[in-house]
Amino acid sequence: MTIEDKTLVLGILQLPRLGLNQQQIGDIERVIDGRPAAMQVIAVTNAKAAEMLGLTSKNSTKTIEKYVREGKLVRSTPGHVTVASVEALGKVAAA
Repeated sequence: MTIEDKTLVLGILQLPRLGLNQQQIGDIERVIDGRPAAMQVIAVTNAKAAEMLGLTSKNSTKTIEKYVREGKLVRSTPGHVTVASVEALGKVAAA
């Protein structure tokens, strides 16, 4: 794809009727350039969640499992919790 083609495609993508926002257009441009689209992390391991919450004991991953059972954190897959739930719990703990 030439620069002129890329400019044309990006111009078309900005048409209001397509309803794309600037983030989506930027992601498409990265793909056109051959760079991977930015991906948002939606889940972390229990150990990483403990680190994010500032838990430093040797039983911190067990504490994360306890928080999952109590409903304070949301399990995404075995051994992983959602980043949103960790951030929400961190905000509650900080308040």
